[in-house]
Amino acid sequence: YYLIQQPMNYSEASKLASISGGHLLVISNQDELQALENTLPKFIPKNQRGWVGAELENDIWQWSTGEQWHNLHWENGHPKNDSRLQFSVGSQFTFRDVNPSAQADFTIIEWSNDKNNIPKQDIASGSSSQSYKKLKTKALKFAQATKKKHEKRLAANIKKLIFDLEFYLQGLPKNDRVAQTAAIQQIINSVKGSSVAPKSLKDTGPTPKVKSFTSYAVTKQDALEKQYIKEIEQLRLGYIKQLKKLRKAMITRGQKNSVKGINAEIKASGDNADDFISHLGL
Repeated sequence: YYLIQQPMNYSEASKLASISGGHLLVISNQDELQALENTLPKFIPKNQRGWVGAELENDIWQWSTGEQWHNLHWENGHPKNDSRLQFSVGSQFTFRDVNPSAQADFTIIEWSNDKNNIPKQDIASGSSSQSYKKLKTKALKFAQATKKKHEKRLAANIKKLIFDLEFYLQGLPKNDRVAQTAAIQQIINSVKGSSVAPKSLKDTGPTPKVKSFTSYAVTKQDALEKQYIKEIEQLRLGYIKQLKKLRKAMITRGQKNSVKGINAEIKASGDNADDFISHLGL
């Protein structure tokens, strides 16, 4: 390391580091951070600020060396969506994002092989936008699969109703069959080709037996609807939990724009299953 205690903006400090064959200070891991926190306060007054070799690109913070990004202790009120990084000296370093034209009190030039020993950050996996898109796509697929399964259950319920009515009708004596055919056929026609029975169908029919069939079908349908809503609500809660987890990671990385997008998605997911169904366009 080489300490330069002279005010500079980011461009000046970065150019000086490059000319010297090094780069601005990059904190590769917690051990290095701890070592710097123990050493620098001996040479630099408390609360003075220095440049860090990091830039915000496409809402992703990256070290200038391409090393793996790790958690930082942000100052209150930061990040603010500026594109360069400074740290403040103290018993624990704090970090703030600033405009490149801002001045820092000092600059540290670093020469190290860390960038050759540590794999470069996987930008795709670190991209909140891609992570969010993958998460939403997964949630949508689960919701679509849940809806499809629900529709199959509803169709099976209607199929059973029609089978029960037709089987019952065929087993009647001729005179009773003639007397009840029109009413039973009307019920069958009201649900044939549909996966949903009208709620008004409950307890309808020419005999108590037929009424038991229609009542069971509508009651079963109501139970299936409740099951579907419960499954979607579980999915919604799980989705929001994952979004909050992603948001926490983005806050740590200082990806302010991504946090706004995730907050909007959490809000759009609504307060219940019906809201979520509407949001997903199911």
